[in-house]
Amino acid sequence: MFVIPPAIIENVQNIDFNSLAETINKCAPVIEAARSVWTKDTLKEMIDGNVAIPDKLINDVLAEQLAKSDNKEIKSITVTSKANGKIDIMAETVSDKHIKFSGKIVKFVHNSQESVAEYKITDVPIKENGFIKWLVFNMSVPMAEKMLGNMDRINDIPVQAKGNTFTFDFTDAVDNTLLANREINGHRLIDLVEIQEAVPKDGYIAFKTKLIIPDDVKDTLKGLLHK
Repeated sequence: MFVIPPAIIENVQNIDFNSLAETINKCAPVIEAARSVWTKDTLKEMIDGNVAIPDKLINDVLAEQLAKSDNKEIKSITVTSKANGKIDIMAETVSDKHIKFSGKIVKFVHNSQESVAEYKITDVPIKENGFIKWLVFNMSVPMAEKMLGNMDRINDIPVQAKGNTFTFDFTDAVDNTLLANREINGHRLIDLVEIQEAVPKDGYIAFKTKLIIPDDVKDTLKGLLHK
């Protein structure tokens, strides 16, 4: 017959099960939200501080959105990230004409104060402004949502153009995410996530991220392990 060691029995007797249940109930919505937004691999990358978003993800979304749009001129779009920090874009028209240009990510940040993506486009006529705005929007959304979750009413957000600089401010849209509507100890989950920069590499865009865990949240999480 298996006999439970006295030390284990003593530890179990010392557990405050009411407090443990309260902690678990507090954390359950947080855990559920995290599982809904992040895959295991994405969460690991965010904890490590480096999230890689492949060109394939961006190109698949662009193809999907192009098919849904009322566009009658562009047949396909391909985005290629380069190790020199630039992004090459090629659009093929229905008349088999190719529009080629490049750009760079000036800023792609998310923190408790702002959520903004800014691009500088080169080698393209300003007359293509409408197309560039569409491109910036549909490139930014899947990258942001991979780290921050689905943003409702995202289509209401305009892309601002000033010369060859295009800015997509999705600060208000972030407030509609699941992470923005889940709290732990009064802290919104969305405010615990930071995106600090985005740098194109060969075949992917590398995002530098940071998870900000306040001491009181750490204590709550430790409570799950040590009660």
